[in-house]
Formats: sequence, C-alpha cells, structure tokens
Amino acid sequence: DAFVRARPDGSFFHRSAWLEAAQGCFGFAAHFLAARRAGRLVGVLPLGEMRPPCGRPRLLSLPVAVEAGVCAVDDEARGALASAALALARALGAR
Repeated sequence: DAFVRARPDGSFFHRSAWLEAAQGCFGFAAHFLAARRAGRLVGVLPLGEMRPPCGRPRLLSLPVAVEAGVCAVDDEARGALASAALALARALGAR
C-alpha cells in the first residue's frame, strides 16, 4: 500500500483493502501480483477472480472500481505484470 500511495498512477482501488473488501462483499478470490527488481517493489496488479455460475472464470483488474490496471514504475514492470496476469488466467482456465 505504501508503494501505491507513493505512485502518481496509484489509486485507492490499487490498495489491498479495496480488493479485500470486494472479496468479502462480492466473493471475488483475490490475487495480488507484484513485480520486483533487485528486491525492490516496482509494480502491483490486484486482480479479482470471478466465477460465474455458468462458463469459465474471469480475472478482473480491480473489480467494482472506477480505475483499473497496473500500477508500476516503468514499462518493463507493466509488461511483466501483464504477462503474469495472462499466465495466471491460463492456469485458472479463465477468460
């Protein structure tokens, strides 16, 4: 959360409390992806896993939020988080 607060592209919706609240209220499984470089946090991507009654699960960046997406220091970190999200989606069989 300190990383998100320090970033100009970070928002309340990137903080752990928001995804945890969405998890508790709406039943999303929470997935917090983090990118690190030399032991330093350089990006985060909170994802909510929605499991509809029919069909495959879905991964949503910041479910039930106004803003969405990666919060990162640079394009390299953004790309790494996007790749990790795609890998997680494949592993879960998500859309």
